[in-house]
Amino acid sequence: MSELQYSNHITDAFLVLLKAGLWEKDLESLSCFPLTSEEWHEVYQQALCQTVSGIVYRGIIRLPDHLIPPEDILLRWVVRVDAIEQRNRHMNEVVNELCSLFKNEEIRTVLQKGQGIASLYEYPLMRECGDIDLYFPSRKERNKADLFVRQQGIQTGKGADGSIHYDWKGVIVEHHSRLLDLYSPFRQDYLNQLEKKIGFSTIRLLKEDDREVTVASSVLNLLMLNVHILKHAMGLGVGLRQLCDMARAYYKWHGTMEKHELCEIYRKTGLVRWSNLLHSVLMEYLGVPVFCLPDDIDKHESPLPLFHIIQQGGNFGHSSVCRSISRTEWQRKLFTAQSFFRNVRFVFRYAPWEGLTMVFTTDYYSIFYR
Repeated sequence: MSELQYSNHITDAFLVLLKAGLWEKDLESLSCFPLTSEEWHEVYQQALCQTVSGIVYRGIIRLPDHLIPPEDILLRWVVRVDAIEQRNRHMNEVVNELCSLFKNEEIRTVLQKGQGIASLYEYPLMRECGDIDLYFPSRKERNKADLFVRQQGIQTGKGADGSIHYDWKGVIVEHHSRLLDLYSPFRQDYLNQLEKKIGFSTIRLLKEDDREVTVASSVLNLLMLNVHILKHAMGLGVGLRQLCDMARAYYKWHGTMEKHELCEIYRKTGLVRWSNLLHSVLMEYLGVPVFCLPDDIDKHESPLPLFHIIQQGGNFGHSSVCRSISRTEWQRKLFTAQSFFRNVRFVFRYAPWEGLTMVFTTDYYSIFYR
C-alpha cells in the first residue's frame, strides 16, 4: 500500500481481505496478520461501515486456520452473511415480480444498479443490497407505473427529486425518470441521444434463474455507476461497495465493449479528470487490472483525494454521526449542503460543470440523497 497515507495495520488487513473476496483469489499478502481480537473487531466495523461484509467474508475463508478471527467475531460474521444472502434472494424475487407485473401492463422497466450489478460478482448473493431503483424510459410509462402501484393499495411517498418510493413486501422501491445522475443542462441532449443509441439489454439475476430483467447496456451502465459514485463523492460521501461494483463491471465487460467509445463518452460529459481519479483508486486499492480500464487513462493521478472521502464517508455517508437517523429532515438537508461545500475544491477540480450545476441548484438534498 505504497500511497496509503491514511492507512494503518488494520486498514491494510481490511483491504487485503476485501480484494481476495472481490476477485475470489488467494490473499496477496499475509504480512498484516495475525490480528488481535480488538483489531478483528475494527475490521468487522469497517466492513459494516462500507457495506462489504459479505465480500470481506469471502476473503476471510481463504485465511489459514491459525489466522482466522476469534470464534465470537466469526460467528457474528457468519450470521450477518447468512442474512445478506437471504435478503438478496428476497430482493431478487421482488425485482422479478415487479418487472413481470409492469410488463403485463405494457410498461418498460429498467433495473438500475443494485441487484443487476450484483449479477457481475462471482457470488452475487454476497453483495449487500439496499433498495430497488427502477427507471422508466418515458414519462407516460413512469406515470402509468406510479398509478399501478397505488391501485394495488400501496401507499407511496414522494422524494425531493420527483421520484416516488414505497414498500413492496418489505423492500423499499423507488421509481425514477432519470437514468443518469448528471445534472448539467449542457449534457442532457447528448445523454438522451446516448440512451437511445446504446439502450438496454437483458440479464438473469442468478445463473440458475431463467427469468430476465432489463438493465442498461454495459457502456451505459458503466457511465451510470461512474456518475453515481461522483454524485455521492461530491455530497454525503461514498463507500467501497460502490467502487467494488465499478471494479466488477469493468472486469466483466472489458472484453465486450469498445473502450474508445467509453473514453469518448467521458470526454463529452466532462468526466475525464474525475474518471482518471476513480480509475486510480480502482487500481491502487481494489486491484483492478489496468487492461480492464479505458486505454487513455492517466496512470499518474493520485488516488488519495477520493480515498480520503471514502474513509470519511462510508456507504453514502452513513458512517458519519451527522447522518444519524434521529436527526430531522432539515438537519439532514443542512448536513448535505455542508458536505458539498466542504468538498467544494474537490468538486471543482474533478467535475467543474457538475459543481456549477450544484451551486445553482436550490435543493442540494434532492440531488445527493438518492
